[in-house]
Amino acid sequence: DTNDFSCVYTKVIADTSAYYLLGYSSTNPARDGRFRRIRVRVNKPGLKVEHRNGYYATRDFLHSGKEDRERQLQDQLMTDLSSTDLTVWMSASFFRLSEDRFYVPVSIAVPGSEIPFAQSSTQDRATIDVIGLMRDRQQRAVGRLRDTVKLAVQPSQEVKRKTVQYETGFTLPPGQYRLKVVLRENQSGAIGSYERDIIVPDLRKLPIKVSSVVLGTQTQPVAERNAVSPLARNGTMLVPSLTHVVSTGQPLYFYYEVYEPAIVQSGGPRLLTSI
Repeated sequence: DTNDFSCVYTKVIADTSAYYLLGYSSTNPARDGRFRRIRVRVNKPGLKVEHRNGYYATRDFLHSGKEDRERQLQDQLMTDLSSTDLTVWMSASFFRLSEDRFYVPVSIAVPGSEIPFAQSSTQDRATIDVIGLMRDRQQRAVGRLRDTVKLAVQPSQEVKRKTVQYETGFTLPPGQYRLKVVLRENQSGAIGSYERDIIVPDLRKLPIKVSSVVLGTQTQPVAERNAVSPLARNGTMLVPSLTHVVSTGQPLYFYYEVYEPAIVQSGGPRLLTSI
């Protein structure tokens, strides 16, 4: 009733009318997210001390759980602020599958020097989480990417002098899109992101119907997720070069497609375009 409420209110006012604000630095440096108990004692008899029981320590990446790590990736994917702890490069191209459908190969790369490898008895190991979201001009999601790349090499020094490149792709109609990818290496938890516009042209409106031109200096066996890519032929895939730098002695490959080839007359010699 009203009298009970008044008594409680009066006690709260009395209890909070005078207090001490104490601060300290913990001697436990572990960022394990565990609950740490607090005890406050006074050396004057007859006093009752009321204080909070404890607090939860800050949790670093190594002590985070699976759900926390997944939430971290999702938060980074949706934020307008890009993370730059891990350097990320990305390139994209387009190839026609049908009149209103295109395959968009996407290459994502990280400098090998920024990937810490954990040493094991036989190999150096590392894992990289990859997440991505493709949106159209109305900000609707039209494609998603989620994968974990496992690296096991011996020795890792060779990888550190190169780049680690991930290949994937999306099937899209002509239009303008925005693709954002987020990568996290899972040894230290460093995160990097990259965002760019992707334009898939409507070749039906263009007099010359040609795909992107992709340059590369190496090939590799086709992974299952890339089997539909036009860059894959006879079990081998052309790896796009993101830097377009070719060293002496390296082979240089290029690939493009021409659609609906035809004989063209322009008042001079007859020209034949072909695939």
